[in-house]
Amino acid sequence: MKKIDERGDSWEGSVLQLRRPKYNKRFYQEHKDKAEKFVYSPLPWTSMVVADIIQSRDNPGKPMARLVGADGSVVLAGERQIGSKIRNNLAGRCFDVKLVDKGDRKQAVLVRESEKTVTELFESCIGYVEYYNEDKLLAHVYDQQSNQYLVHLAPGLKAEKFIRFCPLPETGRDSHFIPHGIFISESDYETSTEAFPAHVGIVDNVNEQKQLFHCVFGTNSDSVIRFASTSIRPVVGDIVVARYVLTKGKDERLRKSVFDIKVDNSRHTPLLREAEGEIRLNVNARGEQYGFVGDYYIPGRLLENVGDGDHVKAQVLYDGEKWHAYSLSKDSEESE
Repeated sequence: MKKIDERGDSWEGSVLQLRRPKYNKRFYQEHKDKAEKFVYSPLPWTSMVVADIIQSRDNPGKPMARLVGADGSVVLAGERQIGSKIRNNLAGRCFDVKLVDKGDRKQAVLVRESEKTVTELFESCIGYVEYYNEDKLLAHVYDQQSNQYLVHLAPGLKAEKFIRFCPLPETGRDSHFIPHGIFISESDYETSTEAFPAHVGIVDNVNEQKQLFHCVFGTNSDSVIRFASTSIRPVVGDIVVARYVLTKGKDERLRKSVFDIKVDNSRHTPLLREAEGEIRLNVNARGEQYGFVGDYYIPGRLLENVGDGDHVKAQVLYDGEKWHAYSLSKDSEESE
């Protein structure tokens, strides 16, 4: 009986040694990585890229990496998930992420460095740099459809240059949100300009004194081009081919940022016409003469040596609001 008691005391001591400690935090810290990998092993890995670095709302002063997936999903990851300090140079780095649903959004539970590159996850395109912040290494970029993006870590750029970048899709954003893009490389001028749509227009006014000319591309579509920004010196009636993006200013108004314009009078445009017939002359309240050929207005400066009823040919253009002549000639038989 004594031996049994001794064995019982020995077993009791062994069991006491196996009892769970009152607090298991240390045990959890030592084995959490293995435990999480086991728990989340059924979940697939999703490749994502770091779009930018933001400050955590829940923990002010602690930066978070904002990761975007090819499907537009967005998650935040901190230093624990990333496994390193969160710095701005993480932008553009790819990670594989395991995601779980948390209410109406996704949460990153496991993150590892990815073998994929950003160009494998997202298509790249050519962008026009409208503004560049040297301090933040941040470029405001427009793509071929005039969509605006913020592109981080674009070193040494200048405004009015071109880059190749990967636009990042992000779902669930309002219309005021400017999406982000990942800088790939600079792009040369000729290749880049050809990637943007060509718009055919006409020159309806040239101001030598102010060193500029005015182009019209259609109703409510025009642009002022300064001589300093181009080498061409067109005359009224010239056909131009321009490439531009529509940029939005602080007043929310759209403006054309023309980065390439050439004269090409071989092009056809409905903005130019020829009118022929008898001219009807009139005088306005200020005593200034003007005329009409059909429904086309003839300004007084073109009416020298032209009489009422003369047969004329007029070259007319559309200035975005109305048609008027910019050149006039009398019928050859009458002029003789």
